[in-house]
Amino acid sequence: MSPSPPLSAELRQVERCYQRGQEEVAALRTLDWKVAQGRWHAVRGPSGSGKSPLLHLLGGLDRPTRGQVLLARRHIPEDAGPRDPLIDLHAMDDEALARLRRTEVGFVFQSFHLLPTLNATENAALPLLLDGVRESDARQRAEHLLETVGLGHRRGHFPEELSGGERQRVATARALAPGPSLLLADEPTGNLDRVQGLEVLELFSRLMADHDMTIVMVTHDALAAERAEQVHELDDGRWLPR
Repeated sequence: MSPSPPLSAELRQVERCYQRGQEEVAALRTLDWKVAQGRWHAVRGPSGSGKSPLLHLLGGLDRPTRGQVLLARRHIPEDAGPRDPLIDLHAMDDEALARLRRTEVGFVFQSFHLLPTLNATENAALPLLLDGVRESDARQRAEHLLETVGLGHRRGHFPEELSGGERQRVATARALAPGPSLLLADEPTGNLDRVQGLEVLELFSRLMADHDMTIVMVTHDALAAERAEQVHELDDGRWLPR
């Protein structure tokens, strides 16, 4: 029997409920999930199935109502001594959680969320600057990542001067800047035409191999989901049987 692959994240009996007036609405219902490291996972499901709450929990943007969300971390100081490779996000305070998001998790959103007053290099360097990296070092890494995603020649351009596919590439470079172990993509092809979408998916495939990353992507796009190694179906906050 082959050993189980290492995990990038794990959900244990996770529930996420919201108050709607006097009613408690369940977005996720007693969800278990072992996210294998170094794989591309796609999560599909209709609107309201719980895809976005799932992504927010994995990225530490939200906390579960019940259960545990555990995340592997790559950036552990050498003098920290032995540590459990999986840490419980719910047990972390807000400052530690913000630090974890800046170093361990990269986010790629459907609407790009680039700052219009910053050029491509400045947008890509932003997470590093927020984490206290020296400006010259942050700029050098941002320029390298823009070369990696095929946009070195557009590094001085502002978002309004870029196509949708180019903006998504800048957003991907920004997500990669801290060297995350987990890349979370929320409908990354949703605002792109078919050609641009395929280009971004090709980029994800290459980056996953080159940077030893795990990708979790939520999508309505059947063709995008086909590019993933594992596809998971979510409905009404529960996994559908495979």
